[in-house]
Amino acid sequence: MGLLQALLFLVLTGIAGCYEDLDAFQTTPNENYYVTPGGEGPELACSLKPEYADQKHYKVLWSRYYKENVRIVFDENGIRDKAHYALKGDVNKGIYNLLISNVTRGSVEGEYQCTVLSKDSDEQFMTKRAKVVILLPPGEPKIVDFPEESLVEGELLVVKCASEGGSPSPVFTWQFPNGSLADQRLYRTATVATAGEEVTESTFSFRVRADDNDAFVTCSVRNLAMENRVPLEVKSPRLNVLFKPYVRVHPADELTVEDGQSIELSCDSHANPSPPSYEWIHLNTGERYIAPKWALVADRKLAGRFECRGKNSVGEGSAELNLIVQYGPVVTTKKYLNPSEKERVEVECLVDANPKPNEVRWMGPDGFVVNGPRLVLPSISRDQTGNYTCEAVNYLTIYDQPGSQERKGRASLLIDVKRKPGKAEPSAANRQVIAGDNIELTCSTNDPGSPHAQYKWASPSSGNAFGGEGHSEQVLRIENAQLSDNGIYRCKAWNPLGEGEEGSIRITVIEPARISRPLTKDYLFSRGDQKKLLECEAQGYPAPSILWYKDGKLLNEQKRYKTELSEIKTSCSDGENCVKAVTGSLVFADAIRWSDKGNYSCAATNNADFSVEDDERISWGVVRVSHSPVILNEKYPTESLAASDLGHTAEISCIVSARPPPTFTWFFNSEPIEEGDRRTFEMREMEGRMDEYEQVLRVADVKKADYGKYLCRATNGAGDKAEVVIELKPTDVPQIPDDLQKLSSTSDSLLLGWRPRFNGGYAQTFEIEHRMLDPFAGAISKSNPVSIMISNATRIEDVKIDGTADWLVLYNITGLRSLSTYYIRARSSNVKGTSKYGTMLVATTSDVEEDKTLQAPSTLSYDSLKGELLVSPPPPLDSCVLVYVSTEEVWRAANCYPSTQPIVDLFGGAFYKVRFCQRQTPYKCSQLSPVLEAGSLLGSRRLAFFIPIAIICFIAILCLVFLMICCRSRHTQKKIVALATTTFTALPNSDNKKATVHGSHTDSSIFTMDSSTNKLNTSGQPPAANSPDMANGNGNVETWHQVEQHFDTSRNAYLNETAAHPNGTLRRGEIDDARSEDGGSLGRVMREVIV
Repeated sequence: MGLLQALLFLVLTGIAGCYEDLDAFQTTPNENYYVTPGGEGPELACSLKPEYADQKHYKVLWSRYYKENVRIVFDENGIRDKAHYALKGDVNKGIYNLLISNVTRGSVEGEYQCTVLSKDSDEQFMTKRAKVVILLPPGEPKIVDFPEESLVEGELLVVKCASEGGSPSPVFTWQFPNGSLADQRLYRTATVATAGEEVTESTFSFRVRADDNDAFVTCSVRNLAMENRVPLEVKSPRLNVLFKPYVRVHPADELTVEDGQSIELSCDSHANPSPPSYEWIHLNTGERYIAPKWALVADRKLAGRFECRGKNSVGEGSAELNLIVQYGPVVTTKKYLNPSEKERVEVECLVDANPKPNEVRWMGPDGFVVNGPRLVLPSISRDQTGNYTCEAVNYLTIYDQPGSQERKGRASLLIDVKRKPGKAEPSAANRQVIAGDNIELTCSTNDPGSPHAQYKWASPSSGNAFGGEGHSEQVLRIENAQLSDNGIYRCKAWNPLGEGEEGSIRITVIEPARISRPLTKDYLFSRGDQKKLLECEAQGYPAPSILWYKDGKLLNEQKRYKTELSEIKTSCSDGENCVKAVTGSLVFADAIRWSDKGNYSCAATNNADFSVEDDERISWGVVRVSHSPVILNEKYPTESLAASDLGHTAEISCIVSARPPPTFTWFFNSEPIEEGDRRTFEMREMEGRMDEYEQVLRVADVKKADYGKYLCRATNGAGDKAEVVIELKPTDVPQIPDDLQKLSSTSDSLLLGWRPRFNGGYAQTFEIEHRMLDPFAGAISKSNPVSIMISNATRIEDVKIDGTADWLVLYNITGLRSLSTYYIRARSSNVKGTSKYGTMLVATTSDVEEDKTLQAPSTLSYDSLKGELLVSPPPPLDSCVLVYVSTEEVWRAANCYPSTQPIVDLFGGAFYKVRFCQRQTPYKCSQLSPVLEAGSLLGSRRLAFFIPIAIICFIAILCLVFLMICCRSRHTQKKIVALATTTFTALPNSDNKKATVHGSHTDSSIFTMDSSTNKLNTSGQPPAANSPDMANGNGNVETWHQVEQHFDTSRNAYLNETAAHPNGTLRRGEIDDARSEDGGSLGRVMREVIV
């Protein structure tokens, strides 16, 4: 039996020429089978055709080939290894399928073959070998061979990667340092047998490049066991590739710059080892510069190629930069020509430029222009004298600058045609010269001629003859000018070809005005004196005028005074330049009053008085008036007041003007007051006030019985006595300020004045409150009023014609809007409390300052889609658009819209206009635009708003009519149908109508709708603006914004606290002034018409 098996083995292994013969098989095993350890293996098919299934003549073998060994798995004796194999099928029918089970590594993998042997002959038949593979992933790849030394660019790199185990054997792939896959021809793979698992190795070789420096190669492995898994990979150590510098130049390989431009050429490189050394070379000149950066100023000589060389231990690399130097035109031509008239002039200009000029032209006087570099004037005349400029233009394309840069070059030629000078034009630094000063005149001409002009003068000192000593220069100087130097000065320009037309100038030598006879230092008049006057004399040249002042204030012509001026006859003849003397008189027009007392002065002037001291041209005199006492106490309104609290000391002041000094007598309850323990007197002269005295009655430890009316009586024997009642009362809040008025205005401020009343016994302060009128609605703005607490107001004395005085408090409100109306009121406060507000003042600021040189808007329109006011041309970026609106023919300013902000939300007004304003304080603005009527502004908006509403209403009415018809057709009896809460009632016939309504009087079936009260509106007038329908928008009012209630003074504490207008009664119409044309409220009622 052993011998037979040996023979079978020799037969199976020794037959080299056997081939597969499928004629004996019905089924054969597949080529490959893949199994996993621990699982069941495949069933290898092998079934014979019937003629080979006879076991008497044929026998079947299953063989396993593994690692160059052959093992019989099945023969006629059965399965050899039943732990891993089993035979499936009916052998009597020729079915010999081999089932592999209990798969483990090393037990079942290999190649399997089914063989049929003839027992009667040497005939045999074999299937193709079927491979059974156990799937096991390979081990992690490892770099097992890598050079330790650096490589020079171009040398061969050999690197080896190994992976242990794996079934089937792993497949290797390599990646270059740049990540690309290597060609399989660049690496080889081999399996190395070891004591343990097989090791598969792959050797990769290629020549390294500079870009491979500091990079790595990647080795990846995978096999069929890793399906749907990422291959295993390992990266090599980083490569150290030595290579020569690869040089780069900056800022560009081809650099275009402008002549004179500062530039920096720089280079760097990619090199190992790094950094290398650098050297710049200008190839045209050979100039060298050892550094990576070369700072230069571009010059035409530097145009051309520059080379930067970099060098390290491996080698040398270089790169070139081409420098293109562009420059604007350099124009050269003759500087000066001096031809005679009718001579031919021909000049050419030379132009050097890179790139070549796009345009060359000559330009001359009076808009003369000719294209080309050649200037030809066939027959020149004196009118063609002037500067001629040759201009060339080219366009540079400079690196790192957008677009083309225009450059111009110019050269000028002065063509000075031989001619006589033009008209002379004399001038003087000052045409009015003070006597004793110097006169300096200059003669010039707009055409100095050729040869260049000389000058000569004629003056009063030369007997009006040209030439003479000192009169043959362009500048004429006369030192220590006298009145005889007054007159006409003439000059001429001349040259050898002739004289030009003469010119003249008048010089006035002034003798400054001085007082020659001053005022008397003291005047003493009596009250009632007639025909009194003050006189002073003055002299000067021209004849001076005299101004009169009282207490430092200029006295203008008025009923109280008359001023007279008369010239004093002297030896000076008519027409002679000599000093003039005048007498000035200040005449009191009627009888002398006590208030005429004061400090008077006369001042002489003739426009040269600035050159003399005040004491030479001004004379002072004091006028004193003898008069009986005059009470100067403030009265509220007929009696004076004083205040003090119980237990305090009261001071009651009596102020009097009198000459001689007065004697005071005091009374309380008709009883004279004697000085005692609690009552003392003090009399003093008023400082700085002529002939005015004050006596103060002090009452210590005030008791209730001390309150009441005190009488102050003053006498001085010069006339009637003077008396004033002064009521002493407990301290209280101050009285309401009186007579609030506008004194002046600017575009952003209002100067206000008011009369303070009794302060209640303590120092008082004031509060101003103002609210602006809405320019769109023509009604007071509903915004909160602005309150100003005043602690720095100015207090001035207002002296009346009769000599009595009132005190006026001034305050300037700033930061207001130009051409805007404000409602203003004032009140006062002290430590006791605050008074009520005084009379309302309506004041308007001034319009802005207009500057005709600023750009102004030319057209004004309205964009209905955007609801925006459009201005053309657009305003400058640093400006705003000041909008004006007109209501009831009154223009007011609205907002000043920034140039970047659209002009929207214009609610109200009949007309509009705008101007551009510079954003400064105060505004400086352009002229106004044309006026835009609000109808054109509103028409499209109204249509856009009301057309959809009209369509909806029309559809609703049709539906309503249709429902009524349907209801009537269904019911035989008429029924009253109530439609919601709306009542329809026919108005009276047109014959009975008295009021005018919107629409024709002959319209049939005209109804008014009142959905709020179900009552007929028979008044024929639209509902009031504050009715419910108007307030909630159901009144169908035709407006261009939500209607607001007008400011009603009867319901507003701001206006109702005082009803008095500054000029009388404050009428509500002045405040609530936005009414419709028919006198009703704002808007018109829309009536539905059903025909």
